Amino acid sequence: MTAQLYYVSSKPDDSARPAELKELASLLNWQGVDRFFAAGTGKNLSGLGEVSMLTPPVDIPANGFIYGQVSSTFDRAWKLLRHGLLPVWGFAMAAVQTKGRGQLRRRWSSEPGNLYVTFRLPEDMNVEAGALLTGYLLQRALAALGAAVQVKWPNDLIQDGCKVGGILLEERGGVVLAGMGLNFAHAPGRPEPAAGEEGTHFFPAGVLRSENNLINTRPPAMLNVWLELVKQITLSYEQDLACRSLEQRLALLENCLAFKGAVVTVHEPGFSDADSSCHEHRVSGQIMGLGPKGELRILLSSGRERLLHSGSLSFENN
Repeated sequence: MTAQLYYVSSKPDDSARPAELKELASLLNWQGVDRFFAAGTGKNLSGLGEVSMLTPPVDIPANGFIYGQVSSTFDRAWKLLRHGLLPVWGFAMAAVQTKGRGQLRRRWSSEPGNLYVTFRLPEDMNVEAGALLTGYLLQRALAALGAAVQVKWPNDLIQDGCKVGGILLEERGGVVLAGMGLNFAHAPGRPEPAAGEEGTHFFPAGVLRSENNLINTRPPAMLNVWLELVKQITLSYEQDLACRSLEQRLALLENCLAFKGAVVTVHEPGFSDADSSCHEHRVSGQIMGLGPKGELRILLSSGRERLLHSGSLSFENN
């Protein structure tokens, strides 16, 4: 059965939907929207009410749900899951997020023009290295669209030393959702620093460069880009990751790991047992690669190796 796209309106008034959809199409620069929207085609879905059915311009692996402005695509995806509407590779995409979240639950700027989407991963991606492996799939998918990026531990995409995308995984009851933001139109400013991070210089945000016409249009054709990306993501999963051990997967990932061999500082978040206040550990050393569960292998100045499970990177000379 062909996967379907659904537009979920924020307004209960059905008569407002055509105009609202046109506004959404403009925000997403949805190329060819007039060909894909069947006027008056609706469907009642449990938990969502009446939604508009859209014919995707290309085959997609699972149903997708398109929104205008939401709190976060994670919130919408979990709701879809509760109502049995989000299969593996199914997704929730929005033009704007008002409460997007990043690493360590930081709020993240989510203005129109960039890509904001949450999608469901296969069960075998529920591993400690899940965010890194999702980064690998995105790296491969973007390469197919003419954009060369690297995966920066633990959950970012890097191009020319700038952060152009971020990945966040959430797990509930064995189900894993991957939230992703990609900077196609503008680079957000530095998020509010966590406690102990004041004065620390991390990698600057940047706008993704690509040879693909869907990406290079201004504004970028966000929906069309994502539909191509999700096809490539599932293809890379089937070709590279499915039926492989974690060790084999991580060996593939190391080939696109950013800053391997570089000397960096890792800022590890932590909490005081006495008063539950947040503090930070800083570890400097040379990146040697990945540990057996996706940890970062750091060679310390003492000559001893250490495995780090979480943290943020900056260069030592910052």
